[in-house]
Amino acid sequence: GTAPSTQSSSSTCQAGLSRSAYISMLFRNGIFSSEEPKLNPATRDDLEKRRKVPSTPNIQAIIAAEQRVDSYKVPEDEAREILERTNRKMKEGVCESKSSVSGDDEMEVEEDLIEALVQARLNKLNENELDEIKALFKKSPSDRSVVIDKFNVSFTVADLLTLRPNTWLNDEVVNFYMELLRARDERLFEESNGTRRKSHYFNSFFMSKLLEGGVYCYGNVKRWSRKFDVFSMDRVFIPINLNNTHWVLAVVDITQKEIHYYDSMSGGGKKYLDAIQKWLEDEAKEKKKITLDPSQWNHFQREKHVPQQMNGYDCGVFSIVLADFLSDRLPLRYSQDDMAEFRNKIAAAIRRGSLLY
Repeated sequence: GTAPSTQSSSSTCQAGLSRSAYISMLFRNGIFSSEEPKLNPATRDDLEKRRKVPSTPNIQAIIAAEQRVDSYKVPEDEAREILERTNRKMKEGVCESKSSVSGDDEMEVEEDLIEALVQARLNKLNENELDEIKALFKKSPSDRSVVIDKFNVSFTVADLLTLRPNTWLNDEVVNFYMELLRARDERLFEESNGTRRKSHYFNSFFMSKLLEGGVYCYGNVKRWSRKFDVFSMDRVFIPINLNNTHWVLAVVDITQKEIHYYDSMSGGGKKYLDAIQKWLEDEAKEKKKITLDPSQWNHFQREKHVPQQMNGYDCGVFSIVLADFLSDRLPLRYSQDDMAEFRNKIAAAIRRGSLLY
């Protein structure tokens, strides 16, 4: 990426940074990779073992899985040490520009950035915001007063209350969070001076219209991409509401020619993978006047590293958190135990109208 002026970089390094400012500065300087971290086979095998959560719940298996996941989280003091170590490297000249960093140092800085971004998502909500959310959660479900008016949406208390414990999320929560991710993606794109490719975040009604009544209909969504070129995107995120009984997430990786179906209850989703493939082919034919070869695209489902829910009501939270982590191509280091905290943090982000990382 294009680095700020030398004076700006130097003063930033010397001043010391808050976690959010530090992460923002790394993005501005282009010290970011859109690729998954390169892991040797032994390390990757170890990660897969640590991430694995049993699909058939039993007490012993759940406890063991939780212990494995917990052991992989970065403790607060370790995260702080990572930030301080990287700041020291930046004082030595790492923050001049991405091109000036040696291969080994660049990889270490990228790994530190990944750790910092994961930790930013796992940190607990600050007490002031938590108190505010707890007060809102005590209100009546019939309360239609507006919590925030943004993205052409008047988000109400009643909508926010679907984030209370043991409650199924409604479309408004999922769709508003997709807008928060889109706004963040737009900001990071602008700060990267165009070196970071944009992604697109559809709302849950996209798939409902594409498969209206269970029948594929490209005409229903033909105009949904009139303001952007699907094939210039990095990825396309598609939250899916399965008959008001379950939330899942589909992600189209344009750069890798992959379509992923993520389900926190290990569903297959072939119908949705096929519909998205057909949509891509119709988009290419209609908007680009080219024929897309489906044999060049790979479909993924029931991937072992996807965290699994252990109840019947957290699927929406899992889908939101999944989209959030994948927006930066982060390893999925969370579990069922984190969902209560994530409900509070999602509510706070909606109330705030922005993401802090």
